[in-house]
Amino acid sequence: MGSRSGCCCARTARTARSSWRATGPACWRWGCGRRTPRCSGCRRPGGDTAERERVLAEFTDAVAGGRLDAAIVHNDHDAIVVLQRLRARGVEVPGDVALVAYDDEVAALADIPLTAIAPPKHAVGAAAVDLLAQRLADPGRPRHRLAILPELHVRESSTP
Repeated sequence: MGSRSGCCCARTARTARSSWRATGPACWRWGCGRRTPRCSGCRRPGGDTAERERVLAEFTDAVAGGRLDAAIVHNDHDAIVVLQRLRARGVEVPGDVALVAYDDEVAALADIPLTAIAPPKHAVGAAAVDLLAQRLADPGRPRHRLAILPELHVRESSTP
């Protein structure tokens, strides 16, 4: 992608931080004009249409104004809405902004197929069940972390 200023957009700040840790070291949160060590999220309020429209307008203004040239959007459905808003404003995807979805359930079906980060959901579920079974068999077992990394599926929305 080779972007200079990116943003991670998710419904909650926690999701944004988790998504960004998997994808990049820093991001720009539109409107603040300064680098931040992690993303604070661009919340999509449940049922608050006016707030959602304000956030989407703020985002598209930042892209149209050249303050953002890349975004990771969690989830696919929200990324498709962002893509539609950008195109309605005359923003070229990927020319003006690279757009990446997180989930990869329907990202390939967008008007411009979206590059997507695909978490291995089945592997995560299987590992969770396995860890639970091990914990039940041995409650004193030491705690540990398990890393199951996502795949990147590059499509038209982020190609040069």
